[in-house]
Amino acid sequence: MGAGVSLGKPAAPAIRIARAAGRSGPRVLPSVRIGDYSGREVPLYLKIFHPRFEDLFFIGLFQGQGCIWPLADWQGKLVARALLGAWKRPADMDAAIRRELEHPDWAFTDSLRHAVEVDYHDFRKRLVMEVEGGRAF
Repeated sequence: MGAGVSLGKPAAPAIRIARAAGRSGPRVLPSVRIGDYSGREVPLYLKIFHPRFEDLFFIGLFQGQGCIWPLADWQGKLVARALLGAWKRPADMDAAIRRELEHPDWAFTDSLRHAVEVDYHDFRKRLVMEVEGGRAF
């Protein structure tokens, strides 16, 4: 899967679940700090994919205008395609994340509260585009 960093290959396939309380920098393993998400930017592609760890996915780390579950379901479909090798990360993940951050869904207030807010319809359109083989950014 590209040139990213792995959290480590377990002896058998495994799913690691990390519970994050807030955005102050969740940890997946005690010694692996994956980032500081306490600011106004959350540098994850489509609010899912970490730029360095290819086997770390965030689902539901956004504030939708409306119910998040249908959007989280589309995120899950994209993660499933990634795990099956049917979806590839952008060649330049950092540039893709930067483009996404520079083109938010809406002119939300520049505040911590709105750092992960998405417009339901625009975000869904991007997720569906990626699941169906296109590129959102």
